[in-house]
This record gives sequence, C-alpha cells and structure tokens, in this order.
Amino acid sequence: MKHIKFSLMQDDFRRLYAASLERIFAGAFALSLFAFAPIASVADELATRPIEVKDEETQLAKRFAVRESVESPFEYSVSVGYRKDDLSWSIADGGINIASEVEWKDTVIAQLRAAGKVNLGSGWLVRGIYSTGAVKSGTNRDSDYAASDRTQEYSRSDNKSGGSVRDVSVGLGKKFTLFDFESGAAFSVVPLVGLSIHQQTLTMYDGQQTIPANGAITGLNNSYATQWKGAWFGLDAMLGIGERFSLKAFIPSFWSSVLNRK
Repeated sequence: MKHIKFSLMQDDFRRLYAASLERIFAGAFALSLFAFAPIASVADELATRPIEVKDEETQLAKRFAVRESVESPFEYSVSVGYRKDDLSWSIADGGINIASEVEWKDTVIAQLRAAGKVNLGSGWLVRGIYSTGAVKSGTNRDSDYAASDRTQEYSRSDNKSGGSVRDVSVGLGKKFTLFDFESGAAFSVVPLVGLSIHQQTLTMYDGQQTIPANGAITGLNNSYATQWKGAWFGLDAMLGIGERFSLKAFIPSFWSSVLNRK
C-alpha cells in the first residue's frame, strides 16, 4: 500500500507541474504580445514614413563646404632631417679641358628647414623656404691632370669632408584641383616658379696622398666656398584623403650659376 501511495503522489506532482508550466508560458506569451504591440506599431509607422536626408549632413556637402571656406592666410612648418649632396668642380688650363677637379661625394648633412606659405586668394600663393645644415660625413677627392679628358693624372688626394650649407628660395604658384572624388579624396597640383640662393662651405681634412703614394697629409684643413643663384621651377602635388590625411610631394628643377667661389 505504501508503494501505491507514493506512485499516486508522483502522478499528482507531474500533473501539477505541467499545469504550472502551461500557465507560465501562456502568461509570458500574453505579456509579450502586450509589450511588443507598441513597437510593431512604431515600426510600421517608420516603414511608411519617407526618409529625409539633409544635404549638410552628407560627406559631399561637407567637402564642398571645406573647399569653399577661406584658407588660412599664412601657414608655416619647421622640420629636421638628413640630406645627401654631391659636388663636382673642375677648371681648364693651357688647352687641357679638365686640368684640376675637386669632388665631394656622399656628403650627408643634418638639416634644419623652415617653410612658410602665404595664400593670396583665388588659388594664388607665395612660398618661401630657408634651410641650414652641417656636414656629418662624406668623402673628397682632389685630382690634377697633365692631359685632357682626365688622363695622365699626376696628383690625387683622398680626404674626409666637413662644413656647412645654407639655402634660401621663394616662389609664386597657383593651385589647381584636378580630381574631386565623391569618396572625399581630392588631387591637386601647384605649379611654382621662383628664385633661390645656395651657399656651401665645404672642408677637406684627414687626407691621404694616393698619387703619388706619399701617405697621410699632415695638417690638412682646406675649405672651399661656393654661392649659387638662379631660377627654379617646381610642382607641388597633394592627394587629400578625407578631412584628416593627405599625401604631399614636391618636385623642383633648378637653373643656377656660380656667383663666386673661394
């Protein structure tokens, strides 16, 4: 009898548990219908409402606004870095086209550069650059020849190089936008023409006389100073990517002549 009673209690418990679950699920379903009915109504309203896009919120409108805005009247930058120069100088004498030649190669220069730009309006601009630097390393060769075309070399010294350089240039240009993409990128160029002056004071030290092979040159401390002046033409190119990033390149070509040398 005890075993039968326990079995009946288990059946009652199962029926009660199943009924409770049915009530819970029914209540949850009714609650969900009540809760999601307003959301469904709002979703239907949004689906039928026309979407309004304001021009000022588009990237294209923003780019046009930036391009049409007034540029800063003056811009400047200061930078440091390294550059490498080569210099070759020769003279003729007594029918010999190259009687003496002095060369500086792989001249590494630590440089300080300051640049400024004045926007004149309507795309016109004036740009100026000043740079100064000190020679950190490089080689020098001083050769003398007894015949033309660098033949019959009778004297040569190979030396280390030092010294300093200075450059000043100013130019006038006009900006042209060639491509303006809907993605926000733009490509523009600025042709420039101007004048420049370049000064070099280069030294020779720690030399070796290699022709004839006499070895070390005691007390070598020679200097060679030049000043170049002339016109130049250049092209600034800029690729703007969005509103924060841009790639810039400058390609110059110089026509210079020596004013003096020492």
